[in-house]
Amino acid sequence: MMRTVYFKVIFFFFLLIIDQSLAADEDGFFYNDFKAAFLTRDGAARIADNGLLRLTDLSDKYQTGHAFYASPLKLKKGSVSFSTTFVFAIASELGANKLSGQGMAFVIAPQRALPGALPNQYLGLFNDTSNGQSSNNVLAVEIDTVYNIEFDTIQGPHVGIDVNSLKSVNSTDPAYHVNGESKQINVNSGEPVQVWIEYDGIDKALTVTLAPVNTLKPDIPLLTLSRDLSTIFLDDMYVGFSASTQTVLTYHYILGWSFKIDGAANALNLSSLPKLPTESSSSQDTKPNLAADSDQGFTYNDFKSAYITRDGAARVAENGLLRLTDVRDKYETGHVFYSGPLKLKGNVSFSTTFVFQLHLSWAPIN
Repeated sequence: MMRTVYFKVIFFFFLLIIDQSLAADEDGFFYNDFKAAFLTRDGAARIADNGLLRLTDLSDKYQTGHAFYASPLKLKKGSVSFSTTFVFAIASELGANKLSGQGMAFVIAPQRALPGALPNQYLGLFNDTSNGQSSNNVLAVEIDTVYNIEFDTIQGPHVGIDVNSLKSVNSTDPAYHVNGESKQINVNSGEPVQVWIEYDGIDKALTVTLAPVNTLKPDIPLLTLSRDLSTIFLDDMYVGFSASTQTVLTYHYILGWSFKIDGAANALNLSSLPKLPTESSSSQDTKPNLAADSDQGFTYNDFKSAYITRDGAARVAENGLLRLTDVRDKYETGHVFYSGPLKLKGNVSFSTTFVFQLHLSWAPIN
């Protein structure tokens, strides 16, 4: 009898913790690294062992990389507001403050992927047919390092607010305000930069603010836009990042990310963000490890940095354990797929091995 009572107490306490974390997921999220982040990724996007999110690398030209929070968010209803902050870094193969390519963007889109999106000046957002279409239902804040005569009005690196098109509705040079003075930011210096993007659903005003990391958020935003975003969004929207490269090989990194609906995004703990690789370690990473992760096969002893897409209840724990379902709800599904396509047609052979374990929610786990 005592054993039964003890088990029930533990069981209900566990469910209480799960319910609280689920409520937090519905309103926003906070990632000081991406080791166990609930993300879907495609293209060149990877998560390093230290939790650093890398959207593109130096392995090839004309890359795209996407990473989206895997659950949809309700951003259309009523006068909903939102706030997000993230830290990024852009590092060119040519060195700090040299030519890089191409750029990256924070994206709000109606799906967790951007099919058909092109690299180079398209930033992995659109292609020559979709660019400018109102049916895109996409809002993006781009951080572009290269002037493009087709889309840009600023010759050089720039920050822009994009609505369904790469022709920004508002753009300017990367800068921040301090003590009444505007100071330029070298966004392709390889050094981390923090961004704050905030939307007031009552005033219908969007603001974008930048500053070097470890600098207080400036009181004056870099960009503003007066627009009712509910006219752009659908009922379910996804938030994430896109990046692309061209002939100059370039890393695009995200170090940490926080997002909140109807409130201020939680402040990132800047001192505990994952470290950027040194120049020497970056140069060693220019070629992918084909034996471990390629169109020929892969090996994962844990899933911390696995090149996979997930949906439903699927999560990767901090220790690298892949969990397909949990005890949050009945009738769950969870899916995990290797993100790269494999050629299996014809007389091809293949082999796979994996280790799994099942736990019933009413059975104690030792």
